[in-house]
Amino acid sequence: MRSVYTLGAPRMLWRVVGLVLVSWVAVGQAQHLVIGLDNKIDIDDAGKQVPRPPGKDAVVIVDIAQREAPRIVGTLPLMNSLLGPPTNLAVTPDDHVALVANSVAWIEEGGTWKPAPDNKLFVIDLQASPPKLVETVTVGQQPSGMAINKAGTLVLIANRADSSVTVATLTGTQVKVINTITFPAGDEPAAVAITPDAKHALVARYKAHKLAVLDIDGATVTYKGPASRERHKSREEIEFQVSDAEAFTHMLERLGYLPGFRYEKYRTKLAAADEPGFITIDETPMGTFLELEGPADWIDRTAARLGFSHADYLTSSYASLYREYRSTNRDAPADMIF
Repeated sequence: MRSVYTLGAPRMLWRVVGLVLVSWVAVGQAQHLVIGLDNKIDIDDAGKQVPRPPGKDAVVIVDIAQREAPRIVGTLPLMNSLLGPPTNLAVTPDDHVALVANSVAWIEEGGTWKPAPDNKLFVIDLQASPPKLVETVTVGQQPSGMAINKAGTLVLIANRADSSVTVATLTGTQVKVINTITFPAGDEPAAVAITPDAKHALVARYKAHKLAVLDIDGATVTYKGPASRERHKSREEIEFQVSDAEAFTHMLERLGYLPGFRYEKYRTKLAAADEPGFITIDETPMGTFLELEGPADWIDRTAARLGFSHADYLTSSYASLYREYRSTNRDAPADMIF
């Protein structure tokens, strides 16, 4: 559960974010809320934000095992710049380690202070008394979103400024960067979430308005690029089962994604034992389509046998085809549904 609070102070803006994880912790043991205090903005008498020198940020650790009597158990003087959604703090499932990514540094320029991308990940031992900083790890530029798998062994960090995702392992309190996945410059990955089965991760590429799907196999994380289109359309398809559709939908919404296009179809799939591909017939609200899926030479050979030429090929998605259909069928609904 992530909670956002605003604390009042005279002529001062505190940007505060808390993240708490209480699952898998035995009753009676400490359960921690991690709060990042970003204290680098004043508010003048006119209500205008005025940058101030750094040095007063903090990360506060609160023990909330006793819900009626939470208590602060540690305050660490760590720079903590919060830009965008509060996804730059995370606690491991066993409540042993907290990770805080500092998105931006604060630099002086032209007589004022301004943000610049930072690359620091603070590792905090929550089991120490009091909790303490044990390591500072260098990650990508402007780390903005973070996710830890259920086992507490893999960390993914979305870095906006250098358009990448840092892949790191977590052993005890040791974080080790093992890989960096890059996206096209300017995409600005802003948030990342790991699926409940821990086999995939979803990355919100903010400026590209796209969602990337990563494959996870242990500590190996891979990304397959977009489809290539020539005469045929070739695309890496990643399929996985979702046991809780409502929870998965909520996770997508937390990443900032809402339904953009829905379509329905009745599909008939045909295959032959000695053929490397298969034929599908899709009945849709805008017509019936034949799809051939298999090796390129098989597609061309099968299409010819069915009486089609290369000029008949369509590689556009249903969303694109439906947009064209609606341009001449004004009464068609926004979504391709029956």
